[in-house]
Amino acid sequence: MRLRPDQLQPVAQAKKLRAEVIKLRAKVSEGSYGDAELRRFWRLAETAGLILFVSNTELSERAGVGANFFSTVARDKRRPKLHNFLRALTVLLEVANERLADVDGDQIIEKSGSEKISERIRQDRFSLLQLARSLAQVALDEIEKLDAERPNDPERISAHERQRELFHIFADGFTRIARALAVLEIDRAEPAKLRKATKIVEAVGEKFNKWWKKNGDEAIDWSVRIPVITAGVAALGWAGAPMALGTSIVAALVGGEKVMNVISRRSSKAPKG
Repeated sequence: MRLRPDQLQPVAQAKKLRAEVIKLRAKVSEGSYGDAELRRFWRLAETAGLILFVSNTELSERAGVGANFFSTVARDKRRPKLHNFLRALTVLLEVANERLADVDGDQIIEKSGSEKISERIRQDRFSLLQLARSLAQVALDEIEKLDAERPNDPERISAHERQRELFHIFADGFTRIARALAVLEIDRAEPAKLRKATKIVEAVGEKFNKWWKKNGDEAIDWSVRIPVITAGVAALGWAGAPMALGTSIVAALVGGEKVMNVISRRSSKAPKG
């Protein structure tokens, strides 16, 4: 179907907005933002609803940032928290993709979760192998620390159990991922081995998503261990695992090679002997 002239301008505007959101999100995902990024965001927040034919309330609700967020953030010149900034940008991108996917000639072909994981393994297998091994060991170290703490307070005991559950997911999951990636070193062209590694990454990501859905709000307050959680989430996201919105926001804060740096710094601070 050919677009009428009166339809071309809205499509062009939506494409432009999407491009601006992608650039801004890449910048903010580095872990901070300044006045320039904030002003760009205010402009996007003011115009997104009209361009994408969606209400500010719907955008806010989808992002989980409060019903009046998009209506007031620019008007009141507010500086949102980093995670809310990223949530809002992610939803703008999702809605822009949805709108443009409805337009003939601008179909957005999304790769499946399995395809994304397989592609990332082919591209970054060695780095992912190193990372999986490191994170498996870090998770085991955290379990050992938790076992040594032995709290008496019922609430702390309950929190410790949830933390142990999480780090067992990491320890077992990243160990399995590392083994599957190591097997690929022998024959990287073997489809069956690549499929197996892909399924393992996908399964670990799904298991973590289920845990996060139940405990994510509380986990954000575990300040002592949040760097390890962030690194684990980011590693799964980097590997292409399908992550829920909340975990993808966390993953955006520390992605790609930055995860290696986080683990390296943590390892260098560990007591010797």
